[in-house]
Amino acid sequence: IMAKIPLFHIDFSITHYVGDETYNEFPCVEVYNGVIHYHDDANARIDVGEIEIHLYDHMEADGSMQCGLYHCFDRSMSTIDMGDALLDEDSDDLLDDIEDTFDSTLNSGILIIHEFMLLPPFRGKGYGASILKGIEQRFAYRCRLFALKAYPKQFDPHLFQENKLKFDKYDMESMKSMKK
Repeated sequence: IMAKIPLFHIDFSITHYVGDETYNEFPCVEVYNGVIHYHDDANARIDVGEIEIHLYDHMEADGSMQCGLYHCFDRSMSTIDMGDALLDEDSDDLLDDIEDTFDSTLNSGILIIHEFMLLPPFRGKGYGASILKGIEQRFAYRCRLFALKAYPKQFDPHLFQENKLKFDKYDMESMKSMKK
């Protein structure tokens, strides 16, 4: 018998500059950093992991602002990789097969799950799928496209050096971190 999946909460902090568009190089991108947790039967908070999502406003990047969609993805190596997978390099638009799924006025957002890390005791229990489904439900009113690049980031040498303390609490043994 499979254990009941807890009701997860995500405490988000949002990074998005308002008011001074000259200061904000990427006005069509909002970054959400979250701590994932639930409360046990004794109402104690149990931290499960962390998530970082990037919300790209496709319509704003495409029309009303000075930055194109490709420029919005040109912020770091990992976002550039995602942009290369989603965008037509020549036209600065989404690839045709992806573009066809967008309504011209509704749900113009593109949500990229930039980081999603569960602590080792919470893996392999269906928690990740439950959390991702909740993210999709929460942002569906703004986003038509949800994407992620699945790989254990703690094994990227560049990211590991920048975030060693953060990754120390996650399992560093490659076989355990990649096991489904």
